[in-house]
Amino acid sequence: MQRHRILQPLVLATFAAFVVTPLAVAGVAAADHATAHHHRTIEVSLFQYGMDPGVIDVEQGDTVTLVLNATDVAHGFFVDGYEIDVHVVPGTKVSYTFEADKAGHFNIRCSMNCGIFHPYMLGRLEVRENWNFVLAASAAVGLTALSLAFAWRGTPDTPPPGAGKT
Repeated sequence: MQRHRILQPLVLATFAAFVVTPLAVAGVAAADHATAHHHRTIEVSLFQYGMDPGVIDVEQGDTVTLVLNATDVAHGFFVDGYEIDVHVVPGTKVSYTFEADKAGHFNIRCSMNCGIFHPYMLGRLEVRENWNFVLAASAAVGLTALSLAFAWRGTPDTPPPGAGKT
């Protein structure tokens, strides 16, 4: 019985060290690969009094290239918080590349007077935080800790054979 009490935690610790931990580390590596920063090219049409798409959605860390096209009159493309200000004239396409390094919601507005409803020419840049890596790393640490906790809890004490008989 004493041998079993020593052997069980040893087997569970070995299982945790050689099976659970490598699987958890592989999960973290897969999450890191899945959350790698991307290069995104987004075409934006500017027109009186709007833009298409009206919401630009990217992940934090992405490299974003905006290809801007004015379809009717000259427009400006200004992104609050990123201080992007690009002017576009009709019939041309202007590219602007930036790193989406700040997460949050950022207003986009026309920075050139393009007509009477110019103040209502608005859009939004959504830069989402990427939590996949943090969640995968937390799961890896948690699984390893849980496996080690089970390995070290031991077995319940059982009375030796014949104990308790009078």
